[in-house]
Amino acid sequence: MASSSASGGVQGQVENTLVPMKHDPNSPLWRHVTVVDNIVGGGCRVWTCHGCQAQYKSSYSRVKIHLTGVGGVVIKRCPKISNEKMVEYLREQEEADKQAERNRTRIIPLQRRSSSLPPTPRPTSHPFIQTQSQPFDEESPEGSRKRPKGALEKAFNIEKMEVVDEKLDLPLTTLVLRRLVKVREALSSMVISNVWLVWRQSNTKKVTRVKSWVLDEDWWAKVEYLLSFTEPILSMIRYVDTDEACLGEIYDGIDSMLECIRDLIQKKGKIQKRPSTIPETFFRKVLEATENIYLNKNPTATSVLDLVRRYDGGQLCYDHFAFRTFDVDGCGISAMAQFFLDFGYVVRDELRFPKKHLRALWFSPPEHLLDCKGEGVNGPLPRIFISELLVDKLSPEAQVIIKKYTDVSAHGNKYAALASVTGSLTWPTPLFSDYQLLARESEYAAWTLVNGYALNHLTISVHRLKSDVRKIEKLNELIQSNKFKLNSEGSILKVSPDGRLLQSSTVADSMVFHFAEGTSESVPASYIEFAERLVSPEYENLPDDKILECHRRDGFEVGNADKIFESTSAGQICQKLAC
Repeated sequence: MASSSASGGVQGQVENTLVPMKHDPNSPLWRHVTVVDNIVGGGCRVWTCHGCQAQYKSSYSRVKIHLTGVGGVVIKRCPKISNEKMVEYLREQEEADKQAERNRTRIIPLQRRSSSLPPTPRPTSHPFIQTQSQPFDEESPEGSRKRPKGALEKAFNIEKMEVVDEKLDLPLTTLVLRRLVKVREALSSMVISNVWLVWRQSNTKKVTRVKSWVLDEDWWAKVEYLLSFTEPILSMIRYVDTDEACLGEIYDGIDSMLECIRDLIQKKGKIQKRPSTIPETFFRKVLEATENIYLNKNPTATSVLDLVRRYDGGQLCYDHFAFRTFDVDGCGISAMAQFFLDFGYVVRDELRFPKKHLRALWFSPPEHLLDCKGEGVNGPLPRIFISELLVDKLSPEAQVIIKKYTDVSAHGNKYAALASVTGSLTWPTPLFSDYQLLARESEYAAWTLVNGYALNHLTISVHRLKSDVRKIEKLNELIQSNKFKLNSEGSILKVSPDGRLLQSSTVADSMVFHFAEGTSESVPASYIEFAERLVSPEYENLPDDKILECHRRDGFEVGNADKIFESTSAGQICQKLAC
């Protein structure tokens, strides 16, 4: 039969001669496909999926991806297997992996600097060396028989501790770097202490260099990247350090290792700085137009901004802008993000909200525009927070409704930023019946259907204020004393686990929306948020006038954001109207 493959397809007719499969406890998912032939070699086989009946040529790693939908995009997931079945397959593979790990003993010897040095006992605990409960004596023949030796040990004649290739320094380097990351906070405190000033006199050049590294965010970012890059390689070394026959597994392991490294390189490439292709003046005009549309639809936001400006008397800056999208037909995060990426924003972290079927990314502005002078959209540029509804996680009925509008939208996703500026939808005016059905299943979906790419909320940067309201508790008191309703989901003040990101928000305004049937109904509009970012521990000793935005707690927190999303919920709006 005609067939397709992960590497372009198995072309032509393949004789369907079933190949008996020896049971492999490490590869349990082979039994959920039919192996036709071993013609490819190197662990690869021609196999047919029991679900979709498609035929592929690949190793076991692609079988896992096809059946579980997890692990990459090198092969499509089986469309005939339900989510429940995929979860079952995932658990089956995870149990096999755990059992294999329990049965495996891996030892990676570290290089000795000189063969003339006296033998050194092995450490009793080491992240990269699994040792026996009894100490191992390098010199003792009896000690050498206390545990099995790996292939790498035998190859390098570890009994005599001969100097081996420099490549075996990799585990030692990563070990040192991992421990440095663990004690980063202590190192930061140390290099700004009085004791450090005294010690500096003994070796000024070296001490200065060490201090510059410890306080350099870019240096730590490089360390984190190096550790994440080398982990797949070390895992592969651990895996192959055995006398057992594992040629097929090595091919799978190399596939997985290369895929992990490729993903890391791609992610690293996304967050590299790149020159802006949009003039700053034009970019700020777009932000201003987006802000104006938002303020015209949301009187509470306008009133709160005026109140804070009058009370504080200083310049008001924004922490972030937030948008909502549908992850379908190219209408998701990427549609809205492109405008900001073109200006020089960079992708930072991903947040997941499984119960709400949401995913989000946030983007940071160019560094030189994070602490510039000015206020509002003409001041320090805000972070950008874009979320998307994972439409394929909704019921079939909800999926059909959403896709009905995004399909008609055609190339409207290319003009997401323009839609935000004009306050227009990129799809036809919705039916009220569709809105009601979506609202019963996902209030996020209903909000996005009638608001599109409109600014969901903007956020005041509380710590940049000048008066006592630069503390968010005081600002919340001011807001509430002026009869504005704050989102009480969880609590009015949302605090991150580390205690350094504090957020609150008003409850969304309502607006009249004219639906396609000719009816006019009240629907949730947008709201305004407040965020205070405390100074990170490593910079707490800096003078107040030296503290910049980069010294404060950055990013977002799932627990906080999950409750902030409720600012547009029917429950919060009903409480607001009842007051």
